Amino acid sequence: MANDTKVALLGHVSVNEIVSALEYVSRFIGDLSVLNVNVGVDEPTTHPKTTTVNGVSCPILYRNGEDFKEYGFIDVAVNGTTRNIFYHYNSRFILEPEEIEANLDCDLPEFNQPITTLSLGMDPVAVSVLTGLARYFGGYIDEDDCDDQYYHKVL
Repeated sequence: MANDTKVALLGHVSVNEIVSALEYVSRFIGDLSVLNVNVGVDEPTTHPKTTTVNGVSCPILYRNGEDFKEYGFIDVAVNGTTRNIFYHYNSRFILEPEEIEANLDCDLPEFNQPITTLSLGMDPVAVSVLTGLARYFGGYIDEDDCDDQYYHKVL
């Protein structure tokens, strides 16, 4: 597994909001432009009340009563190099005890809800772009998703 820089934004932040924020972030990064957006929406036909995680039945919450997933790539050019930001949102939140406990242990109880995540490779450009987005939205960043440090708030 490759190391990535990841951003977590509370709730649903639409692709259009991300694209607008990238235009704002470009003022501070330098040569940054959005080339293409390839994000799809999956709307399940069933709406289960529970799911099984590690043999445990866990309730599912639906943010605002909605049930959909959005995921795909936002292609950007940064200083002449094409980069692909992975975008993901799921309106379902599974009340999985270990994940909830981990969020509480990391002093991030606000993560116990659906969140929008973005990820990009782990290098100075990725960290700069995603830090700018996290700052714009009041979000959180994990500069290296493979180390023992978890997300932290970007001020």
